[in-house]
Amino acid sequence: MHFNVDAMPPERFAQWVDSTRSAGPVLDSKSYTDLAKPSAAVTPFTYHSVAPGLFDSIRMASMQSDDALCRRYPTSMRAEK
Repeated sequence: MHFNVDAMPPERFAQWVDSTRSAGPVLDSKSYTDLAKPSAAVTPFTYHSVAPGLFDSIRMASMQSDDALCRRYPTSMRAEK
């Protein structure tokens, strides 16, 4: 993976942030699913905002419930309270 970095004065960066937040799509569950797919040579783009709770839903999707974790071990290995 290769990323180009453009250094700029703080004022110019603030202008870029303002312009980015005023246009473009929202990063939501659907657009995240598309973004997570393998790709190559994609033109850089930005999202003007992120859907509330997106980070937590991504994080929780990869976790197992307590019950699922317990089923991975024999009963004799479970910690008793």
